[in-house]
Amino acid sequence: MHGRHTRTDHGWLPAMGLVVLIVLMSAAAGTVGWLVARDSDAAPATRSLVATATGTSTATPTSSVVGDQTEQAPATLAQCRSLWASQVSDQLAADTALDQWRLHIDAMNQLTAGEITLEQAAAFWKRSRLGALRQVDHFRSVDNELQASGRRCSGAPDAGLGAAPHKQLAACQAATEARAAALALARTAITTWEHHIMDMERLRAGEITPAQATAMWLQSWRAGARQLHDYDRRATTAQRRTC
Repeated sequence: MHGRHTRTDHGWLPAMGLVVLIVLMSAAAGTVGWLVARDSDAAPATRSLVATATGTSTATPTSSVVGDQTEQAPATLAQCRSLWASQVSDQLAADTALDQWRLHIDAMNQLTAGEITLEQAAAFWKRSRLGALRQVDHFRSVDNELQASGRRCSGAPDAGLGAAPHKQLAACQAATEARAAALALARTAITTWEHHIMDMERLRAGEITPAQATAMWLQSWRAGARQLHDYDRRATTAQRRTC
């Protein structure tokens, strides 16, 4: 579990309620700017924090080569299909973790739009945090295994292949590249979610002030919404390609 605290009941509800109240009160008074931080600033900060806390690399290769590429021979159809199957499993783990982050963000969107009450939002947050770190850790485990596997699907097809195998291999290469691109965005979004979970833990432990937690939440909320949007687009493209 990378040395992190993974209990599912963290008692965040009072802390999160306090943060949201501060957000709403500050916004009404005009003292909280919605440009707390540029979206581009969010991902590097969270990646640095998580890498330090977990000892896990968050490098995000976007090619269809996984692990060290020491062999330059063209990939075979069997190799491509093995990589693609592993990528599908990896993305399923990512989706499970991101579904909780999506619920968290949607609740804040509805709260600020006046569509739900603070009590309703708090209920959504309580549900979305249950087992959150466990799901993130599961994704990290599956993803690390994929990246360390050395599976690959790249290189020009063998000139000796017939037309049909050549077409199948080209389709597999496109499918694995699409999955790799989606997984790269999933890693970024999950890092932001993990960062927010850790921020709430620090608030509960008294390590940061409610005002600091508010600024962090605004940054994570805005960056997370954008990252999920980008991931969903890539994931939809990847779903259309098979191997």
